Amino acid sequence: MKNDALGATGQWIPRSIDIITRDLARAAIAGWIVGLCYYNWLADIATPIPWWGHFLLATLGSMASVILVGLVVGLPIVGITKLLNGRGARLVDALGISLAAIFAFLAADIAIHFVERINYFASARAVPGPLAYLLSRFGL
Repeated sequence: MKNDALGATGQWIPRSIDIITRDLARAAIAGWIVGLCYYNWLADIATPIPWWGHFLLATLGSMASVILVGLVVGLPIVGITKLLNGRGARLVDALGISLAAIFAFLAADIAIHFVERINYFASARAVPGPLAYLLSRFGL
């Protein structure tokens, strides 16, 4: 059985950092979208979020999850891969990709509730703040 980390000459070929981060980003985006589907879009009791909230979660949330998960998971994985110089790095890469998807999946629930809170305080149902009270008191 031929090992895919060995080249034609039998020397170890380390994976490129670009390939590792590309795979981590793909896993983070997939985990984020699956998290949005699981926690809100296909949930039995969906969280009330307006259309702009769904747009922000789908677009900006996926970009932010790639950046944040890349910092939390990607940097240590790339560092370990550089230290191992290709030996056993495939296992580390697979672990990092799995962790990226799991972290992004769990972060989607937190982001959904954050957008729900923003919508609550931006709506008319929220208790007005002190500035709104003062402006209404003086008829402004």
